[in-house]
Amino acid sequence: MKRLFFQKGFTVIELLVVLGIIVLISASILANYRGQQRESALTRSAQKLALDLRRAQTLAVSSTLHHSEIPYGYGVHFDKNVNSYFIFAKCDSPNLYYVAGINVCWSAYEEKVETFAPESGVKVLTLKGLGNGCPSSAADSLDVIFKPPEPTTTATRNASSSPVCDSAEITLALEEDVTKTKIVGVVSATGEIKIR
Repeated sequence: MKRLFFQKGFTVIELLVVLGIIVLISASILANYRGQQRESALTRSAQKLALDLRRAQTLAVSSTLHHSEIPYGYGVHFDKNVNSYFIFAKCDSPNLYYVAGINVCWSAYEEKVETFAPESGVKVLTLKGLGNGCPSSAADSLDVIFKPPEPTTTATRNASSSPVCDSAEITLALEEDVTKTKIVGVVSATGEIKIR
């Protein structure tokens, strides 16, 4: 009588198939994780920008001193080709930041208060001042200014105090995929700051 022995175990082919499936699933999870990280960075950058705009608004409402002076207001300045922005104190009534820090009011002090930048992998894509005769095309620079006591909100484009725009939009995008965007908007009439 012959006995047949059956060995229990896996063949090499079965092991390779299982290993291939594990590699495919891991690669898919890793790709999705990196994409989610980039999109999260975009969302965080948009939220940070909205908070920085609100901070300038709060500084204006509270009439916070800048170098022992009460400024005319506070604003946020953006340049299209510079991937950072800054809060500044307005030393006089024109609705814009003095380019290159030229300051006719405080000869010893800069208007800049604090500089910020979006997270790594996120850039400022477009700047727009809209309404009240402002062109709808993108601008090279944008100043969003909050003046006390309400605060009154204004926006100006391209280092020009005229026309004063009704609202402003700053579009942030992923550097690797500019179709992924977040728009931070400021409505001048109400001072409302929205992210979409």
